[in-house]
Amino acid sequence: MRARKIRSLRFAIVTLLVLSLLATASAHAQARRYALDPVHTRVMFTVSHAGFSDAIGTVSGSTGELWFDPDDWSSARLSVRVPITHVDLGNARWNQATLARNLLDAQQYPVASFVSTRIEPRDAQHAAIFGTLTLRGVAREIRLDVTLNAAKRHPLPPFRRTLGFSATASLSRKAFGIDAWSSMIGDTVELRVEAEAVRARSGDDDARANPPPPAQTTATDAVDETESIVPESWTSSEPAGRMVEPKPQPEPQPEPGSNQELNQELSPEPSANPNSEIIEQPPIKPLALPDLAPLPESQSTTIKPAITPAPPPSTPQLRSGRSFRPAPADPIP
Repeated sequence: MRARKIRSLRFAIVTLLVLSLLATASAHAQARRYALDPVHTRVMFTVSHAGFSDAIGTVSGSTGELWFDPDDWSSARLSVRVPITHVDLGNARWNQATLARNLLDAQQYPVASFVSTRIEPRDAQHAAIFGTLTLRGVAREIRLDVTLNAAKRHPLPPFRRTLGFSATASLSRKAFGIDAWSSMIGDTVELRVEAEAVRARSGDDDARANPPPPAQTTATDAVDETESIVPESWTSSEPAGRMVEPKPQPEPQPEPGSNQELNQELSPEPSANPNSEIIEQPPIKPLALPDLAPLPESQSTTIKPAITPAPPPSTPQLRSGRSFRPAPADPIP
């Protein structure tokens, strides 16, 4: 009797384990894998600058993956890698100071990471995601308040299923060992995240059920599951794999003062009106002007105007050869 009870208890435990595994597998089967788009995913942070204003910085190029089912937020999983070396505060010297050893220490800790641990759904578009943020070698739990903006097929080729999220969070920089310049830099850091995630190819099984609208695309327009959905034509001057017509080259212009320019001026211009009558004129023989080569500097001469000095005033002469001098004026009485 006792052995039968033990066997029944074991059977009940095994049944519960199997049911729980099946429920977990079913939840994961509904969640699809998405890859974060590093082009359209950006982290913005603000922190007080000595109380005068809030300094604003951004970090671009984040990568990661998301398992998500819009009908069941609780089955979602998130893993993100944020390149700290991409910090941008709008000034090169300010960026260098932020990445220094006494602050973010990007040389030793170039990447920050976030891994979700649990999710608390609120409604169909909002949820709180709790996870572990590892920054500057220190791991702390933070909370992200997430809003689902859209879950639909992207309107541009290759028309992949795309998710759009906005999230906010708040953290203390001292909790992660970043306590330098406490009199100049505030402790509370506000985070805002704008992210887009693209359906991975392995899970894109609804393409046949919902075919995308027709579009003239080539095989080179497709992107890998870890790449951005930006078409290749956006990042290159000409689409790959297509014939490009050669661009017309400008005609060489004659040098000013040459015989070719003079002949072009003497040549009659064609009529702009196609219905106008064409009057034949005898061809104008181009003038054969000799090309005058410039003289070398050794043979060049400078023409200076001749200046003839004025003759000195002459004294009137008498016929006898004697000089004539005017009589002195009468003295004043």
